[in-house]
Amino acid sequence: MSINIDRLKLLDALNVVDEVKAKLPPVTEASYIVYEEGGTYYTKNGRTGQIEFSSTDASDAIQYAINNISSGTVFIKEGVYDLTKDVQIANKSFVTVLGDNAMLRNGRIVVYGENYWRAQRNRISGIIFVNGGVRIENAMGTRIDSCKFENCTTGIELQNTRDWTELTYMSDLYFYNCACAIVFRTPAGGTDSYTKTMVSHVYIDMKENSVVGIDVESGTNIGESLFANVKIWFSKDGQVGFRHNGSANGAVMYNVSFESFVSSPTSLYGIEILEHASYPPYLVKPVWLGEFTSRIRNQYSKWLYGLGASFKDIKSIPIGVNDTYGNTVTVLENRQGTALIAPSIGIEVSGTFAPGEVVTLKIIFEYIDGSEIPIELTWTTTGEYWLSNSDLYNLLSSSSPLYAIKAQAKTNQTATSVSVDVKAFAFG
Repeated sequence: MSINIDRLKLLDALNVVDEVKAKLPPVTEASYIVYEEGGTYYTKNGRTGQIEFSSTDASDAIQYAINNISSGTVFIKEGVYDLTKDVQIANKSFVTVLGDNAMLRNGRIVVYGENYWRAQRNRISGIIFVNGGVRIENAMGTRIDSCKFENCTTGIELQNTRDWTELTYMSDLYFYNCACAIVFRTPAGGTDSYTKTMVSHVYIDMKENSVVGIDVESGTNIGESLFANVKIWFSKDGQVGFRHNGSANGAVMYNVSFESFVSSPTSLYGIEILEHASYPPYLVKPVWLGEFTSRIRNQYSKWLYGLGASFKDIKSIPIGVNDTYGNTVTVLENRQGTALIAPSIGIEVSGTFAPGEVVTLKIIFEYIDGSEIPIELTWTTTGEYWLSNSDLYNLLSSSSPLYAIKAQAKTNQTATSVSVDVKAFAFG
């Protein structure tokens, strides 16, 4: 009885019980209905009302229902279902496993496709996973919503083994005392793409057995994904909320809260950026509550992106000869945000000029719509110069955010001993 009260209280706190019950299909609309009675699990045809299968193994009863539909809904009534093996939604599309607070223990639901197009738009909803979870493998558009994950080694894991896994949607989820709540695994034979994943209205309660909330392993690409309205609670030292070791170009973390209940921690991090990480998610309105060793651990000095971030870099510009520009160099860009704001640009010209030599530098402002505005500056002697307000005014567009600052250089000679460095800083 205490377990039932606990799980209903937790689900009610997430406002998912009413949502799930409102979506429960009438018996005539469910392809199959699975329920437990007297220690036996029954699989009933939702259209004919006939019991087609029964077993003392809950895994077999649920698997029978999934195997016998090409698409449709498997409705699992409220109860406790002890799984002896994983339940597979293999090479099927538009299959929904919908629970009325059904508790699945000691096993997973695996959504698998030999190719992504063989496993599309499947859904898992209204399930309580205890010491189990969900695995998504080579599938597109999988939806997991209104579920609870308790005492799981991994709540939800995504891994490509043959193809890619994209457009995954996770919403209204509660993770309690899971070693890892959500993990994007290093691919094992598939592509690196887990792009356009959405994680929304998710609560991760990191208790005694919890190590990391969301883990992005090396060799993964979660670009263009969105993590919105996520809450992560920390209860002991040595935990990490979001660990990033992959690529997240174009991904955004919006209104993600990190709340620590640990006093004087020595190794507690809201976000940890590891060695193989590139383009961490763009941070918008993060919330940090309580004490952390560091809000963001960035021991490898990766670029961090966020609203109000600062950017600076210095680049050597190759000088083309015979009055022909050399290769274009991108000095500064804000790939994660929408703009570089208030740019400042300095030029250092060094080396030895030949008699009559003229070095020309072209500074180019590239805008987010693809348009470009250049200015040219010339040198006949060494020196340092910072673009004036007048120069910047001529470079600025009146209607488009600044995306990147680029540069080209040339000399009127057949060879040169001159060097040109461009350094820039801006905000974003």
